[in-house]
Amino acid sequence: MSIVTYKRGDKTALTKNFTRDEFECQCKKCDAQMIDLELVDKLQSIRDALGVKLKVAASRTTPRYTAARTASTSMGLLPTGAPSIGS
Repeated sequence: MSIVTYKRGDKTALTKNFTRDEFECQCKKCDAQMIDLELVDKLQSIRDALGVKLKVAASRTTPRYTAARTASTSMGLLPTGAPSIGS
């Protein structure tokens, strides 16, 4: 596992199709962001194999954001830190 930490708004490329800002916490209050480069590499491999764009629908979230979302919805949420990918 190789975790990188970066600042919100950083648009540096992680792979040929994914940038750091796609994996930001959704609370919009966290300055420090983190992503596992192994995850990004696997997502890139999936994208390459499928030949379609993948959109990061929900990225890493902080416990505060997850708690706020859980309180406001009856739908199940991903555990803290788990990304969700859509096409």
